[in-house]
Amino acid sequence: MARQKTVNPYLDKVLDEYRSAVKTWGRHTLLTTFVFLLTGLFFVSPAVRWSDKKGALEEKIRHAELKRQRIESIITDVEGLEAKFVRQRERIAAYGQDLARDLSTRLSVFSRAVRALRKDEEVLITERGPESFPGALLAEQFAQPSDVPVPLDPWPLLMVGYQLSNEDIALIKEAVPGSPKWDKATEVVRSVYYGEIDHIYSKLNEGIGKALNQLKIETEATLKTLSPRVGEFGIELPGADEIIPRVPTIRRPLDDSLFQTREGKREALREDTQFVAFNFDVAKQPLRTAYEKLVSSAKRLEEGFADLQLQHDDVLRALADLDNQVTEAAKHLSHLSVPFDWIPLAIGIPTLVRVYPIFFAVLFFLLVRRLLRLGTLRERLYGDCERQGMLDNDINLVLHTPYTTFAWFTGFEVELSKTTRVLRLIAPVLVLGFLVMMAWYVESSPSFGTRYSVFLHLSAVALSIWGGYYLFRFLFRPPSSA
Repeated sequence: MARQKTVNPYLDKVLDEYRSAVKTWGRHTLLTTFVFLLTGLFFVSPAVRWSDKKGALEEKIRHAELKRQRIESIITDVEGLEAKFVRQRERIAAYGQDLARDLSTRLSVFSRAVRALRKDEEVLITERGPESFPGALLAEQFAQPSDVPVPLDPWPLLMVGYQLSNEDIALIKEAVPGSPKWDKATEVVRSVYYGEIDHIYSKLNEGIGKALNQLKIETEATLKTLSPRVGEFGIELPGADEIIPRVPTIRRPLDDSLFQTREGKREALREDTQFVAFNFDVAKQPLRTAYEKLVSSAKRLEEGFADLQLQHDDVLRALADLDNQVTEAAKHLSHLSVPFDWIPLAIGIPTLVRVYPIFFAVLFFLLVRRLLRLGTLRERLYGDCERQGMLDNDINLVLHTPYTTFAWFTGFEVELSKTTRVLRLIAPVLVLGFLVMMAWYVESSPSFGTRYSVFLHLSAVALSIWGGYYLFRFLFRPPSSA
């Protein structure tokens, strides 16, 4: 159906341009609203959600990594503490063997010094019987080689090295087998024999005591730093008194036959130090239990860390897919007629999210301003048509542009009811509300909200409200302005 013409060709040309401008505005408004809503729902909102999830996962990964480092450090310290127990146990065992070697050497030297004192050149006296040497228990000692030289005159050695008096030394030298002096000399030799053994055991107990004291000091210092650190893992470490072994005083065995040979001495002290080692193993069992719990916690942390990494990789893939979708959408959008060719879709997800509110707020404001200008032009054309003598119905028919968004705001009715005006305000209000909500959503995001972006988003909200105000004034303009 042909459009009605006026009697003024110039006015007809202006009316045609007006109708074209109205159609362009309507198309731009629909496309802009369509792009705005779809971009917000399918690109900006998922991007904010995935980015926040990515940031939250990265924070969890950072905390998990720090926690994993802390528990690994604790495990290393506990392992170091256990190693101290092992080292002290090995030192005690080695110390016992050193004492056995010293005992064997001293008894061998004592035996050789007594023989040198008695001018007895025989090395073995088992053929002559025990009466050939004062103290038969030391007969075997003489047969054992020693690197320690014995002076030709052993008297000073026996006095200084073995604390024998001149009377005891003279008794050993002059005693004759079977005489009363022989029995006394034998007792003197026995006293030296047992005195040396008791002295070795005294040194052994003293060495064990020093080792335990040192271990206790080191253990208390280590546990003092470890206990607060393991609390976050729900593990309680034992106290130093609980894991330091309680070793009773080790005494010379009643059966001293082992001490008559070099290997026997080693065996005797080895058994005693093994008893100490057993106490060490039993005492540090609570520490071993805590260590196993720490290892179990570290394993769970490692599994949780791996799970977080997988989730983080999934989020990165989702963001990459979203970025690809935005690129594809930008390609398809380039074939449409939009208000501006620079709608920012192909600028990357982070930038798109940040400029989305302000960009579409500017578009909304510009579209409203174009609507106001078109409304002003319509009023001028309406007056021109009246001056040409056209009737109101004919004027409305001439100015009417069907099937456009503009017709929603300016219809045939010169006087719209308030209900109709309010209904026609709902759609832009909803769009404005969505824009404000998206600005708040982006600003409240930990990934995109900053103290600088708040000014940008506040500007978007202010611009939207400003445009809404103009739209409200346009819809509720006086009837005479229609």
